[in-house]
Amino acid sequence: DRSSGPREFRPITVTSSLTRLFHRILAIRADSLLNFDDSQRAFRSGIDGCRDNTMLLDAILRSRYERFKSASIATLDLAKAFDSVEHSAIMKCGAAAGLPPPMIRYLQRFYEDGTTTLTGDQWTSLPIRPTRGVKQGDPLSPVLFNIVIDHLLRSLPTECGIPFCGRTIRAMAFADDLILLAQTPAGLQKLLDHTASFLAECGLRVNSSKCHSLTIRGLGQAKKTVVDAQQHYCVNGQQIRALTSEDTLTYLGVVFSAQGRRKFDSASKISLLLERLAKAPLKPQQRLYALKCYALPRTYHAMSLGNTTISDLNRVDIMTRTFVRQWLALPNDTPTAYFHAPVAEGGLGIPSTRWMAPSLRLSRLRGWLSQPESGTANDITSGTSVDFSSVFVRREIAICEKRLTDGRTILQNTDIIGRRWARLLHSSIEGRALKDSCYTIGQHSWVSDGTALLSGKDYIACHRVRIGALPTRSRLTRGRHGDRQCRAGCRAQETNNHVLQICPRAHAARIKRHDAVANFISRSLTRQGFELRSEPRIPTSIGVRKPDLVATMGDLAVVLDVQIAGDQVDLDYVRHEKIRKYSTLPEVSRYITQETGATNIRHLPVILSWRGVWGRRSSLDLLALGTVNRRDLTIISTRTLIAPVASGSSSDSGGSKNREFRKTTSQKVIKQKPPPVGKPLLPVVVVNKAGKETEAQRERRLREARILASQQTGAVDPLAGSGEASCVVRSRSGSDKTEMSLTSLSDSESRMEYTEDSAKRTRTQSDESEQPHLPDDSVAKRIRPDDGDGGVGDEPLDGLAEIYSLDPKVQSVVSNNMKKKRLKEGMRQPDLREVDPTTEMSELINDLALYMARDDAKIAKFASAQVGIRVRKMQDIVSRLVVENAVLRTRLEEKEEVATRLWTVMKSGTGGGIGHGGRPDATAPEGGQVKDTRERASRKPTYAVVLQGSGEMDKGQLQNSLRELSSSVTAKVERVREMRGGKVMMELATEEDRQVLLHDQRLKDLGIKAQKERKFPPLVEVKGIDREMGDDRLLDEIWQRNLVDEVPAHEFEGKARVKMKIGRRDKDQCSVILEVSPRIRDVMLEKGRVFVGWEAHKVSIFERTLRCLKCYGFAHKAKDCKKQARCGNCGEEGHLRKDCTNGVGCAVCKEKGEKGEHSTWSETCPEARRRREKWRERTE
Repeated sequence: DRSSGPREFRPITVTSSLTRLFHRILAIRADSLLNFDDSQRAFRSGIDGCRDNTMLLDAILRSRYERFKSASIATLDLAKAFDSVEHSAIMKCGAAAGLPPPMIRYLQRFYEDGTTTLTGDQWTSLPIRPTRGVKQGDPLSPVLFNIVIDHLLRSLPTECGIPFCGRTIRAMAFADDLILLAQTPAGLQKLLDHTASFLAECGLRVNSSKCHSLTIRGLGQAKKTVVDAQQHYCVNGQQIRALTSEDTLTYLGVVFSAQGRRKFDSASKISLLLERLAKAPLKPQQRLYALKCYALPRTYHAMSLGNTTISDLNRVDIMTRTFVRQWLALPNDTPTAYFHAPVAEGGLGIPSTRWMAPSLRLSRLRGWLSQPESGTANDITSGTSVDFSSVFVRREIAICEKRLTDGRTILQNTDIIGRRWARLLHSSIEGRALKDSCYTIGQHSWVSDGTALLSGKDYIACHRVRIGALPTRSRLTRGRHGDRQCRAGCRAQETNNHVLQICPRAHAARIKRHDAVANFISRSLTRQGFELRSEPRIPTSIGVRKPDLVATMGDLAVVLDVQIAGDQVDLDYVRHEKIRKYSTLPEVSRYITQETGATNIRHLPVILSWRGVWGRRSSLDLLALGTVNRRDLTIISTRTLIAPVASGSSSDSGGSKNREFRKTTSQKVIKQKPPPVGKPLLPVVVVNKAGKETEAQRERRLREARILASQQTGAVDPLAGSGEASCVVRSRSGSDKTEMSLTSLSDSESRMEYTEDSAKRTRTQSDESEQPHLPDDSVAKRIRPDDGDGGVGDEPLDGLAEIYSLDPKVQSVVSNNMKKKRLKEGMRQPDLREVDPTTEMSELINDLALYMARDDAKIAKFASAQVGIRVRKMQDIVSRLVVENAVLRTRLEEKEEVATRLWTVMKSGTGGGIGHGGRPDATAPEGGQVKDTRERASRKPTYAVVLQGSGEMDKGQLQNSLRELSSSVTAKVERVREMRGGKVMMELATEEDRQVLLHDQRLKDLGIKAQKERKFPPLVEVKGIDREMGDDRLLDEIWQRNLVDEVPAHEFEGKARVKMKIGRRDKDQCSVILEVSPRIRDVMLEKGRVFVGWEAHKVSIFERTLRCLKCYGFAHKAKDCKKQARCGNCGEEGHLRKDCTNGVGCAVCKEKGEKGEHSTWSETCPEARRRREKWRERTE
């Protein structure tokens, strides 16, 4: 549709398969028969033409530039070369090259009989018989074109060319890309004339507008080379463009200049491709596929043959990981190895250009050395060209090996690079659980399978669970202090493993995950003809065994039990224990034989981790039996990964939760019938219990209900006090009804009366030393309701709200009311010193009692009693510690008061406040003379004045003038020191002395300018900032998310700016140094951290002290150091740190003759402290 004429169309040859096969055989035989000139390196078997020509051109340009030699080079562009070469020229050049006459006749007949027709709208042209051009798409066409170009290369004048490594290089050809080389401009013009004449005879034409010339003139005496842009050349009477020293030349995708290969800007090229992928309407897995198979491979050619640097390659990797994090919604602290490790090892399989580009270049360089010698005179890799291979190629190989060195290992190929990334991934905290991924082939193939198996949302969810990137408290507070306890009230650290494997709130999600795996296997077995029994109850001597599936077929019975294990356990050990659970009980085999008649019983546990990693032995057993195939293993892995997030066990990017995950308690309160006249209305708590139960179980359940009712309904605690009946607890067990009234008797005993059918029983509980009040069993901690915003709350609701909070909407309303109440009270954090530990321990015991009173309790009675005893002992210990703490606090306050009074007396400069024996006098002032003890820690203020001579007054004249005035100056001078630029600084005792010196008229008369010492704005360091974040965006984030209430916008914009960024350049994060005002500094340091995006970053004061890395002194750099080098470990001279065998010592202190037993970098070094103090004095 965009064509403008017939010239833009090109016919394609479509011949029969038999003809193409025949021509392929002819092409192979002709290539082996003909002895092509080695200057033509296209369409040659076993030769990397792009590598050879680019390396040869680079070597020639470098050699000319380094040895100050002249060279003239021209690049020629042939206009439609394959379409324009005449058939007669092909036959003539073929005969000259040595093709057999039968083949010449066959080719002549083949091209003469070929016709082409054009078809339009309801019309077809007459057959057209072409007389020029080789047939596009025919296997024989490249060989025929090479024959024509080979005839040209062999006919070039031998007196022209550039001598290089024992031979003369006149031309380089890659198909129709020609480069002509000569030592002089006249020689190059002669080559151009001969080439244009030969091409015209063959029907080819040079497009002069796309040709370029480069003339290098070597000035041997001046030891330099220059590019002569005034030298011009002509082709067919038309002048071609001459390149300057700033111009570049692109040949075979590699950019060259007059000095050789130019630096390839890989970051800018890959950024355009990544932006196009990000804007394209693709799913995440489609973007990853396009990244690995399209975007990155497009740059491999230029990276491997062009001139690249490690910093550029690292930038490409950082940019790639940034986009992939956005596509997969991964946090910034996702391990770098996860992106580059192979898919089979648990990673994403994205190639790292930092290692891929040098590896590809190394393999191509080694291919140059290993290619076979042709033995011809023009072969650059044989004969006298050994110097070129040894000097240039081996030097490039050494550079590549240095770039590929990791420790003591050279990462020579992609397999070794992949093992390195896998090792780094498996050594990280998040990737440790993926270590066994390589043992089960294909289990992670969903990563690169495309969209057939997973949607985009599920694909993202699988990756987040696989690498453990769910937003748990442990992950969100990593690297800083914060509450890490589970938000479900479990009193355990909230980690991914806890949420997905242990937390009671995720119990429904775990059941759904387990059932998804079991159902998939059952469907697979059904399709294979197995007869299934789901969850049979098998009675044994040690309890009931209930495997997930028992599949039978003939005499074979397979017992399958699914288990999703944790990520830090040995899966093979879990399999062994699961087999032992069923195989060691003869009742299981006897039951299966009786029910199915099968005698060959096999136990095949289905073991996976919640990361989607199969147990090695488990997967092999299932594959060997034929129960599942490798594709099924992949599907089961994805179902294991999707189930937790899909069920809401952890919040996704939208914050959605599963309804099962929101349940908080299994008890409920029902309305009570109106009481008889004269009786009070008592709240009723109903506990549902299905099935039959024994008398002991019934009594235990009612006791638990009593504790729950007394705590949740506001009733008087029946275990600690007296009073009337406070509530009624009714229990329903099928048709059985039980009613219990709570009646408190005394402190030492309580009575529980209840009616059951027509019988009435009375039970007396003795004091807690004989009968612990803690419940018998428990399975989960007290679960707290959700916040109104969909998250998990940190504080429990009150008792009534917790009982009536079955509906999520009610939970949300109550949570919002609690939030408003906290906001109204000012959201003040409780002071730990104001909290009574004894009261807190009592609340903990009550909470523990409620925890053990739940229906799903599983702790044995003896264990429950032991927990109660230990908790009470802990309460006694805390009580004693509280008393001791109060005593110590009183003593500390007395000591601080005495120290304050002593400091006040010393500050006043009089001894009136000191009594006999150096003790403080009772009559010492306690009022206005007493200052805060924090003033003692502050540094002494300095009152400095900088003196500078005006006009042509030099340093000596300034000092002589100051000496003349020294006797008459009334101000008290404490210190004088020289400054840069001939200035002098005087440090005075008081502010009054400084004002006297600043306004001294005698200084002005002598031409001396006095001014206050310039102080610099304070610097603040913010750590862990993304290196790619812009300065304006960073400042906006800091102000809007942290300082909007304390600092006005105009003040922040005028006083805050980014000074610099420090840190390793190969890392994604860096530290940003901000130049701010003192007020902004104080606000940021008081907060201790600032929020940027979704992360918190530590804030600290930045004190910049210039230090030498040679002698480890201060105030100068290593390049300007004139002292002897010292060891950074022991501080001695004569050896370096890597060779040191001495102990730790300070180089600065030992240079001064001191002991210096501390480290060179220790903050306790007196000189380092003095330098820091000096920096603080010069800071606002």
